[in-house]
Amino acid sequence: MNKRSDESLHLSYLMELSGFFHRLIRLVSGPTREGKINGLRYYILKMLEQKGKLNLTEISDALIFKKNTLSQLLDRMVNDQLIDRYADTGDRRKIILSLTPKGEEAIKEFEKICVANYKKYALNMPGNDKKEFIDAVEVLVRILNKNREEIDSYFAKHPLNPEDM
Repeated sequence: MNKRSDESLHLSYLMELSGFFHRLIRLVSGPTREGKINGLRYYILKMLEQKGKLNLTEISDALIFKKNTLSQLLDRMVNDQLIDRYADTGDRRKIILSLTPKGEEAIKEFEKICVANYKKYALNMPGNDKKEFIDAVEVLVRILNKNREEIDSYFAKHPLNPEDM
């Protein structure tokens, strides 16, 4: 097998893996509900929970989304009272985002739903397959975390725009 076909095969595997994880995440998170959070909102809320305060650029860089695409979502999250937005005292041009008590509750509710669905649906695999799956996910996460700086650096130079997909 030549190098090009190996790369094509790897790309095919990555796309299949991406689709599988997308379906798995949708399964455990449940349907998007009006007034509730989805996976993307959850990820933003978790970043704010872990970091305390972030600005639009920091969130945009972490999510690899263009700022204009992300700002509309953040506006809706402010309107839903999940996050607060205020001017940075050191630089009034910067907007700081932080988690609200309602956002903290939304995180807990989303995680509770995900755990319940995960236990109910996601791992109905036969015993050894389940263990191999969990082990493989742990290995992938470890490898990706080890290479996070290189991956983040690449995407900082080549941001994605979901509208182009």
